[in-house]
Amino acid sequence: MNNVITQLPRHHFGHVTDKVLRSLSQGENVLVTGMPGFGRVYFPKFIKKLLAENYSDIKTLNIDTDLLDKQSCNAINSQVKEQLVLVANKDLTLALKELSVTTRIVFIVEGVSPNTAREILHLITSYIQLNPGRISVLTIARCSALRSVTLNSSEGAVLFENQYIIPAFDQKGTIRMIGINNKRYGLKILPAQYEEVHRVTGGNPGLVLYFCIYLSEFELKTCKSLQHALSFPPLLSRVKDIADIFFHEALQISEKVGIINSEGKVFSELVYAYLGNFPVIERDSMLSRLSVREQRIFTVLRENYNTLVEKEKIAKVLQIPTNASLPWSAYKAVERLKAKIAPQYSILTIKGKGFILTEIQ
Repeated sequence: MNNVITQLPRHHFGHVTDKVLRSLSQGENVLVTGMPGFGRVYFPKFIKKLLAENYSDIKTLNIDTDLLDKQSCNAINSQVKEQLVLVANKDLTLALKELSVTTRIVFIVEGVSPNTAREILHLITSYIQLNPGRISVLTIARCSALRSVTLNSSEGAVLFENQYIIPAFDQKGTIRMIGINNKRYGLKILPAQYEEVHRVTGGNPGLVLYFCIYLSEFELKTCKSLQHALSFPPLLSRVKDIADIFFHEALQISEKVGIINSEGKVFSELVYAYLGNFPVIERDSMLSRLSVREQRIFTVLRENYNTLVEKEKIAKVLQIPTNASLPWSAYKAVERLKAKIAPQYSILTIKGKGFILTEIQ
């Protein structure tokens, strides 16, 4: 992977790179995220390389939450001590205070999610408070960390002055990723296939890789069909990771990370095809009485049981064109469903907002 990092041009991740470097060089705290597959593994290593090349007075310290046992503070402190090469009895707090006087410190925290963030952010906040402006943090987070609770320190203050989203690649970026994958994995994607790869994947690095593996695995010059591509388990898994954000997070998060654009269009043909035919949870014989559209609405509501599902999300699940009357179409579809799922389930309509599925006791 280090060989790949050294070969990436500075603009590989777009303008986000310079924004992150500028913020960190000014002692500000930064949160970076994107839709699943956005480069969560590559980006922190890329930033660490650029910091080392361009800022001799900055020392980076890595914290990988995937390596922690229950996100223990002791485990985090051990990671930091090891990187600082401290003797066992040396106090970490004192060492960070002393070092930050002459050297700016940037903690790079990888893998933060709502399930891991609270304890980690509490500890990182205590580090920063030792010398604010001289000690800062770059957090590479799953996009679920955009929920407001994870953006606050334990004291309730906003921890990250800057939040940046890594967008999907444009076609040039997709072609660059294809070249990297060809070399690293021995794939043989040809120039004639570049446009299709970008169109189908929407430039998401994770989808680019596994769609290219799919084409290579089946020795295809072009995709047989989107459904055939989605039958390839590794690719389906990556598509599902993205679709799960749409299904289970607030619609605002899907829009913020680029899964849905401002016009309501899904960024990738693969993801769009999955959303149009996503599997229905088959637990109730009642489902056989529902139309396909009703089954899909019911599945999304049940996936978010007892939680508000925005009317706009229902409209997008039904893939109603954006120029149609979205709220009215969604309301009509849900109203038809209500009668068919009674008396086992009830759908509460929150006027102007959306719907909540509850079970009738």
